[in-house]
Amino acid sequence: MERTNDITIHPEVMCGKPVIRGTPNTGESILEKIAADRSLYEILKDYPHISRQAVLAAVAYARLALSTAEIIPKKASQEWSSTTSS
Repeated sequence: MERTNDITIHPEVMCGKPVIRGTPNTGESILEKIAADRSLYEILKDYPHISRQAVLAAVAYARLALSTAEIIPKKASQEWSSTTSS
């Protein structure tokens, strides 16, 4: 069962981005670390105030966000792939 209740969104916290509950740390920053090949151990060491469960909640929240039926326009996906391939 996915636990995303460790993720919260409030318009006045980090401009309304999803954050780890009780912290200013965005789910985006956690995903950036994972994308940079940081291990769970390294992430927890970098953020000692964040639990393993909260890191997994950020991943689960991202999965839910990506599982929508919304289609990403081709132009946007081309721009993304050109900026990530360098």
